[in-house]
Amino acid sequence: MKKIKRVYRSISSLFKKPFTISRKILKSINTIYLESGFLKTVIKEKSFDNEGDALPWYTYSAINYLKTLDLSNSTIFEYGSGMSSVFFSKRAKQVVSVENVAEWYEIVNTKTQKNN
Repeated sequence: MKKIKRVYRSISSLFKKPFTISRKILKSINTIYLESGFLKTVIKEKSFDNEGDALPWYTYSAINYLKTLDLSNSTIFEYGSGMSSVFFSKRAKQVVSVENVAEWYEIVNTKTQKNN
């Protein structure tokens, strides 16, 4: 009987650590998906933050850095328009994008803020 209890304790201890790790992973997933806005990005197939504002397809640390810059007197040039155009239109004096798909241009253009 003592041997069975030792085996049981050994086996059960193996399952406690993965369970603990699983909780940490779930908490991280919650943070990534819900707090950062990544879940909205996945669902809508366009990049958004947790408040629904457009984000460029950059890393979150790059976006956080860009948010600290004063671009109010800057002109942003980008090759290809999208959520980055919307993001920069709220922060820069002007955004110039090269876009070859007319339908996509119209969609993005309706979402950008006019600063001129």
